[in-house]
Amino acid sequence: MFVTALQNLSIHTKIMGITIDNASNNIIFINVLTFTAASDKDLKNFVITDDNWNQLELIKGFFELFKEITNIMFGFKYSILFMMIPLYNELITHTEEYLETRESIIPNDFLKKAVKNCNKKLLEYYNKINNAYLIATILDSRFKMSYYKQNEWGINL
Repeated sequence: MFVTALQNLSIHTKIMGITIDNASNNIIFINVLTFTAASDKDLKNFVITDDNWNQLELIKGFFELFKEITNIMFGFKYSILFMMIPLYNELITHTEEYLETRESIIPNDFLKKAVKNCNKKLLEYYNKINNAYLIATILDSRFKMSYYKQNEWGINL
């Protein structure tokens, strides 16, 4: 009933966007959602359990770095071609380390599979990077060849 009212007013997506974007209010959101689901007989089967919330927190934690890197990529008013390789490497390392360090605490195969697929897709895009990205990184005064030497890739260029 409540959700239908929001949909009728065409504000359900805006409310969800505001709620999701404002992660600091998760406790309030949990309480409101639980109360709403408990008070509407049609929604009682959809009450989110503590385990569900814990899984959502794991997912949120995984995507934090993606949010930060997206903000970096879109926060500049000039080309950031020189930063693409380091940023991609950061995300690839993040997915690999997440699987290695969190393997035992990731409760379901869905998240494991999603992280593995994410890593696979990042590697797929990374392998499509052409020499222009390499040259842009080398020409940037902050990186030059040091980035590649630190990662022991100098010979492979």
